Amino acid sequence: MLTLLLIFALPWWAAVAFLILPFRSGTRRSWAVAVIQGMGLVTLATFPAACLQPFVQRSTTFDPWETLLPIFAVPGIHAGGFVARSIFEPLAESGVFGHRHATMLSNWPLFWIIAMTLTLATATLLAARLRRHDRAESGGVRTRSLDPIIVIVLAACLLNALLNVRWPWWGT
Repeated sequence: MLTLLLIFALPWWAAVAFLILPFRSGTRRSWAVAVIQGMGLVTLATFPAACLQPFVQRSTTFDPWETLLPIFAVPGIHAGGFVARSIFEPLAESGVFGHRHATMLSNWPLFWIIAMTLTLATATLLAARLRRHDRAESGGVRTRSLDPIIVIVLAACLLNALLNVRWPWWGT
């Protein structure tokens, strides 16, 4: 179980670590760094849903450790959110990938691929905006510190994650 949680946690939290990389004013980030930082932004934007889920689900079978561990251990589930779940459940129930269960734990490789694909697609959009901001700054153009497109995309990510907090991904 711990291995599974690490697989779901490590890529997303590693991306958050890239957000603290210092950049000199006037330099541009590479596409790779910008995409990784976009993934970190998605992770941070969906973190409130991860904090909310244990209180919404309130399982009597979980001890406090099992309740708090997923907050930090499964950012991919919240980053994928409702959209990933909507794609995942029909595929899992059809038995295309072996198990005919709609629980994420029974079909975690499938869910991981869906969640990572959605996160990377969103991160790529964010990366384009981050690089656009870098390009404007390197050209001497004064830009707003908050890009409205980035704010809208991150708000949509949070909404997607909040729509999914009632999903018992561990099974029932």
